Amino acid sequence: MKKFDIKRIIGFVVGVVIVVAVFAITDGKAEKELMGTWAYAYTTEYAEDLDVELTEYFEVTEGRYRWYMDREETKASLLKAYDEYFKTQEITEEDVINSGYKSIEDCKAQWLEEDLENIVDDYNEDPGAGTWQINKGTFLFIEDGTSREYKTDYRIEDGNTLYLQTDGLILTKVK
Repeated sequence: MKKFDIKRIIGFVVGVVIVVAVFAITDGKAEKELMGTWAYAYTTEYAEDLDVELTEYFEVTEGRYRWYMDREETKASLLKAYDEYFKTQEITEEDVINSGYKSIEDCKAQWLEEDLENIVDDYNEDPGAGTWQINKGTFLFIEDGTSREYKTDYRIEDGNTLYLQTDGLILTKVK
């Protein structure tokens, strides 16, 4: 029968405790860095010859996350896109009136109402929310109403840039 070396056993237990503590400290620091609101900005072709700059927000609070779009910010982006569209397409007040609108402003107002509903309201209607955690350096999400777990590699640079590497998304911290 082999004799147990108590020093070896104690050394092994201490080593395991240190490894677990390092993971807990590292994951805890990462969780604090992730908390806040992050913005993902991109340009999309919303309609033929109409490019719109959109921003999606990723809000991370303790144990919860959600994706959403800001209505006022999207409204400003759409109005800017409409102005650019009218300019590049050389659309005049007369053209718009002949199309059944009272004015360019009336046309933009009608488009805006419909587009905000199609972009922001539809986007925000889907909860896009759930729980999250960091596990050994991997960002884990579970969307509300599902049991599906989504994992992504990530990294934070300078505390202000979040890379969701699996998706190829780059987000900037806004608050």
